Formats: sequence, C-alpha cells, structure tokens
Amino acid sequence: MGANLVINTPQGPASPEDAVILGDGFYPDIDANAMRSELRIDDTVTHEQLVAAVEGAIIYVTGQLASWRAEQEEAGFASMAAVAPLGMVNQKNRLEMLYRRAVRFQASSEIWELHRDISATTDGQSKATNDELSSDEYERQATIAIRQIYGVTQSAVELI
Repeated sequence: MGANLVINTPQGPASPEDAVILGDGFYPDIDANAMRSELRIDDTVTHEQLVAAVEGAIIYVTGQLASWRAEQEEAGFASMAAVAPLGMVNQKNRLEMLYRRAVRFQASSEIWELHRDISATTDGQSKATNDELSSDEYERQATIAIRQIYGVTQSAVELI
C-alpha cells in the first residue's frame, strides 16, 4: 500500500520583495510586505488587490489631511518628515508613523469589505458578521490616526 505523501513547500511572499506603493514626495511610501506582516494579511489577498486598496486609502487619507498639508507647506515644510512637532518614536518620525497607520487601517477596512464573501457556508456568513466588525474597527483606527496628525482629540462631541 502506498502512502499519500504531502509535501508542503514554503510559500513565497504574497507581494514581490521590496514592493512599495510610492507616496507623492510629501507623504511617505507604504511598504506592501510590512503592511501584510503587521496586519496579518495573507496571500488570499493578491498583490494587485492590496495595491488597489492602499491606493484608495492614500486618496482617502490625503483628502482628509488636505488642509493640514496646506498649512505645513505654507509654513515651509516640503515633506511630512520635515514636520516634527510630535517628535520621534523608536527613531521614526511620529507623523509618518501615524500617516502609514491611517493608510494601512483604511486599506485593511476595504480589504475586509471585499473579502467577506469568500465562503457562502453558514460559517462563512458568521465570519462575514465578524469581518464587518473588523472593517469598522480598522476604519476607526484610521480615523484616530488622522485626528492625531491634526493634533485633536479622538472623539468629537456636539451638543444638540
């Protein structure tokens, strides 16, 4: 009797090595593989899908930060790295860290939304509900990072 032999070969990276989504010179680049690693995005999300989500997130986040950027450029700063009112964390510019966080979480929210229907089974439906909660949480984290760049509190309250 022959035994079934299963050989597991290690998977390559889901995105090409050194895959970077370029910023516009003012904002920093986004490393695709660092994003995958930090947010545990596996290879069910193709590199092309990840890039599309990050590009959409960049458009959203930079739109949210348009007035902040205008103020910084008016003050003579040519890049986010040059603006350092929040200082450094682990030898990294804190503002750039917050920007990358906002982009990564916004992109992750879109990825969760687009991949919630991977399975149509009952388990898949249950997972979709959990994914929806995850998508909302990612979007909340992106909003928090944007508000921190602006230097405002994490919540806004209006009296009716």
